[in-house]
Amino acid sequence: GSLEVDAVLLCTGYRYHFPFLPADLPFFSVEEGGKAIRPLYKHMIPPRAPTLALLGLPAKVIPFPQFELQARYVAALWSGAAALPSPEDMEREAA
Repeated sequence: GSLEVDAVLLCTGYRYHFPFLPADLPFFSVEEGGKAIRPLYKHMIPPRAPTLALLGLPAKVIPFPQFELQARYVAALWSGAAALPSPEDMEREAA
């Protein structure tokens, strides 16, 4: 199958900053001087913006296997093979 995607951004860095997004986004915040983003379901999906995925953020992992698993999960979500819980349930888990 195919999927229409607006953009795929590949980024590196250790302080999170999203100059390409509006600064007053209502669905997540950058905290701790750019070292944390909250709330994120499964450390990658803002509960109030489930079509946005921020992969590769967890710092204390074996990165490339982690990124591959995150990419597989997001691909399953966006292809319809998996489903997200409600935004409220995601918020609770992300807290």
